[in-house]
Amino acid sequence: MRKWTFKWTYRKKLTALFFILSIAPLAGSTTFFLLLYKGEKLAALFENELTNTLQAANRLEYLLAISKTLEVDRVRESKDFILLMDDPCRAFRPAPPRIFGPQNNPILTKTSSEFSNGVVSAYYEKTLQRLKLQPEDWRKAKALVETCRTLKGNLPETPIFLEDDPELPIPYIQVLTKRAPSDRLLTISMDGLGGSSGQNRYFITDRKGSFLWNDGCAEDLSKVKPIFSEIAKFAELATSSGIPSITRIGKDKIVAYAPIAPGWVLFSMASEHEALAPVRFVLTQSILLALGSLFIYLLAGKFAAARLSAPLKQLRDTSEAFGAGNLTSRIQVEGNDEISVVQGTFNSMADRIVKLLQDTKASAAMAADMAIASKVQQWFFPKQGTQVTGHQMSAYMQMATKCGGDWWGYIELPNGQGAPLVLLMIGDAAGHGISSALLTAATQGALAVLKDWTKENPALARDPRMILRILNQVIFRTSGGEIHMSFFVAVLDADAKEMRVANAGHNKPYLVIPRKEVPGQPATPAQLKPVGKASSVLGERPDEPFDEIETFPWEENDQLFLYTDGLIDCLFDGKELFSRRSLVHLLTKHAHLKGDALIQEIIRTRRSMIGNIPQEDDVTAVVCLRSPPRKTTDPANSGGQA
Repeated sequence: MRKWTFKWTYRKKLTALFFILSIAPLAGSTTFFLLLYKGEKLAALFENELTNTLQAANRLEYLLAISKTLEVDRVRESKDFILLMDDPCRAFRPAPPRIFGPQNNPILTKTSSEFSNGVVSAYYEKTLQRLKLQPEDWRKAKALVETCRTLKGNLPETPIFLEDDPELPIPYIQVLTKRAPSDRLLTISMDGLGGSSGQNRYFITDRKGSFLWNDGCAEDLSKVKPIFSEIAKFAELATSSGIPSITRIGKDKIVAYAPIAPGWVLFSMASEHEALAPVRFVLTQSILLALGSLFIYLLAGKFAAARLSAPLKQLRDTSEAFGAGNLTSRIQVEGNDEISVVQGTFNSMADRIVKLLQDTKASAAMAADMAIASKVQQWFFPKQGTQVTGHQMSAYMQMATKCGGDWWGYIELPNGQGAPLVLLMIGDAAGHGISSALLTAATQGALAVLKDWTKENPALARDPRMILRILNQVIFRTSGGEIHMSFFVAVLDADAKEMRVANAGHNKPYLVIPRKEVPGQPATPAQLKPVGKASSVLGERPDEPFDEIETFPWEENDQLFLYTDGLIDCLFDGKELFSRRSLVHLLTKHAHLKGDALIQEIIRTRRSMIGNIPQEDDVTAVVCLRSPPRKTTDPANSGGQA
């Protein structure tokens, strides 16, 4: 069995020294004063709670005492009464007999309908108006109706508590009291009840402990029921002795109570935990003070620690030399304590930094090459809003990296005496980066050669299948069949008002036909048609025939929307954020928008749907608008890639 030995390391020596100088005396004095402060705080809490409860009980007892003699008009100026209503039970009291005088003439007596409907305090009038409450709402309240129906106008001398109905944003007590010649309904405000913690629970019981009212502002009454027997005992004690008192119930509750004539008891329940929040604040401040004192002791112990830290000087000197550029600086490790471990870790770190610098230098060279390649690619992009004969081109391109694999372009080809044909193309090389960018560069070069060929062979310009066959050979020879490229070609003939298309595995573009109105005929709604039956991609086989061709009408104001799969392939955590269905919905909804406005609306909506997820593929969208013929001063070739 290996014998355990204690190592008195530098860290242990420093820890022991600073603990003895700071923690022990500071902890003892702080604990003593905190216990003393807590005792004083509890004594003040008991005194304040009892005083507040007694004041609230005296106030309520006084209001009940003057309620029978209070003039109705004085309620308008009161903040203690919310509402006063005379004869609220008149609908349930038998009508008084009619008294006849001489010659059988009836003597007029005051009927119940002549009593006041209720007076609202001006202080609470705005609150009731905001809640759309009228005095009549109290008369119709369920608790009052049931009480009046039961008593039939024969109220006892003791006031009767009613449930809080209707509801108000302030606590109140509703009392039905007997008053000659009729009964009276009082709504007494209990707003402003406070306490030491500001979150006291108030409730009223009878002498047996039965709950008559609670303020509804604190914890549910159900949390008081488990200690019901204690409440009942205190209620009986208060009503029999007439002396207010305060005590503790459970682990956290402080209960103060005071009697109210006739035979009621007002209880106030506070949380000791909330009331002692200042004590906890002082504790926090004491901890911060202790940390500050510890910092001072640490500074004082700096001189003592210097004698123990001599081995660290070698580490510092070597680190400074390494930082000054001497990348061969290393530390000779001796011993097996914590300092030796740090010295060995420094040597390992220095080796990794040297390796990182070498890798960074190589990455910087590659980044410079990528920047140049990206700049060259920008030269291929057509200018935004390019006008060609009878057409307007708009595009949006966003690369996933500095060099992309998306490409689009167009050329104008002679068409006899008519308007030139427009050869519109879009492609997407597999992946993105240098290899894909080189493939799109080869396509751009082939585009320039293709224009010269069409001058010698005009039939070539009218058949998009021939274009695919030529480009297939270029892509296959350039990549050796290892990188493929989806491609779409459209020959736009403005004079013939038709469009011939061929598709090599690319996403089907959409022909957007706007709403058309012809005088005397029903309007034709906007239409959306996918075009271009897909076949194999370019560069897969050198002898691919590409036999599929389709022809579509190409009228003025029609638009052809072309895009790459980066626009619609937006997956995040297995959820499709923006898909082909989303694109079709937007094209249908915004078919009235033209060119760049249509693209910007789609890109804006897509960005709001996908959020800030990382871009994993190049995104390209192109709109070709069939516009009235317009002469152009620059019929040169154009093409672009991302």
